[in-house]
Amino acid sequence: MTQMTSRRVMNKHYAGAVINELQKIGYPGDEAKEVFFRHYRDMKRLFGLEPNVSDFATLVDEFERSMKRKYNPQDPNQIYVGHLRDRAKKMKTVRVHLRSAPGRRIVKMGTIPKNTDGMGVIKVGSNKRK
Repeated sequence: MTQMTSRRVMNKHYAGAVINELQKIGYPGDEAKEVFFRHYRDMKRLFGLEPNVSDFATLVDEFERSMKRKYNPQDPNQIYVGHLRDRAKKMKTVRVHLRSAPGRRIVKMGTIPKNTDGMGVIKVGSNKRK
């Protein structure tokens, strides 16, 4: 009777093979591991484990090189997004718990509304009818 391999073990072997491919591309041992884990989660969401190990390693390398590339205004394939970094830092994401029905809570994600106390709790008037 054949023994089934767990998905976790298969993922572990896949990850090890991709790290070995990154080392073949030219990354030293520890750096290959760091680069792999920096991009693994996002790339697994995008592509799954469908690409061959060498293709996956090539994609990881391409992502890493594109992240480290400096902005060149003369290159038509690059878009300047530096001004968005400051806007992203100014926005503060909070969770706001709202009661929608007895025993049920809704969690909304977003920026701090103007009518809060600064801790993400909305100041609301009394629920009593006048």
